Amino acid sequence: MHPETASPATGRIVAGLPFVEALARRMAASMPHSIDLGDLVQDGVIGLIDAAHRFDESRGIKFETFAERRIRGAMIDALRKDAWPRGVRRQRRELEAAREELRRELGCEPSLADLAKRVASKFLRENSAASPLSTRY
Repeated sequence: MHPETASPATGRIVAGLPFVEALARRMAASMPHSIDLGDLVQDGVIGLIDAAHRFDESRGIKFETFAERRIRGAMIDALRKDAWPRGVRRQRRELEAAREELRRELGCEPSLADLAKRVASKFLRENSAASPLSTRY
C-alpha cells in the first residue's frame, strides 16, 4: 500500500506501533517474569487497530489519549482471560520465595527434592499451628 493511498486509520496504526511497544514494556516491568512481552505487544496492537478505526477527530481529543486506554485495556483483557486463579498465583509466589531462600542458603539452584521438602515443612508448620477440630458433639 502506498502512503498516499493509505487511510487515516492505517497511518495511525503505523505511527502508534512504537507507542504500543513502549506501553507493553512499562506494563511488563510491573508483572511476573512469566508474562511474555511479545504477547502484550500483540494484544496491544489489537487495541491500537480498534482505536484507529473507532477514533473520531470531531470529539476534540488527541488520538494518543484515546488509543492509550484501548491499548492498555486490550492488554489487561488478554491477561485476565489467560490468568490463573488467585490461589494458584499465591502458591506460585510461595514456591518462588522458597526457591529464592534455598538458593541463598545453598549458593546454587535447589533440587526439586530440596524445594519439595522446604514447601512441605512450611505447610506442616502452618497447619499444625491451627487448632484441631473437636470431634465431640
